Amino acid sequence: MEGAWEEGIQFFNEERFWESHEALEQAWHIAKGVERDAIQSIILTAAAFVHYQKGEEEICLSIMKRARAKMALVKAYEAIDFEGLERNIDDIIDSEKVQLFKLRISRV
Repeated sequence: MEGAWEEGIQFFNEERFWESHEALEQAWHIAKGVERDAIQSIILTAAAFVHYQKGEEEICLSIMKRARAKMALVKAYEAIDFEGLERNIDDIIDSEKVQLFKLRISRV
């Protein structure tokens, strides 16, 4: 799972959102509990950005809302800066203006 996770984050930060989605899905399949919900919220965020890259901003915003709802189930996730991720998603949803961002890995 570690390799798929790291690869997924790297693809996300390179704005290769489809590849990120695919790599993270491998990690999601074997994850459990909070980790599974956290990974799924990142997968949904990557999927939203795929639609943004296609010029489908309304679809992107709709999927961002689904990602944010999934994040609400996660109290904390130490593998990345999850609070920063939530802030970025909230900013996008509140402003209805999509801005790409990078995921910050936490070193715990």
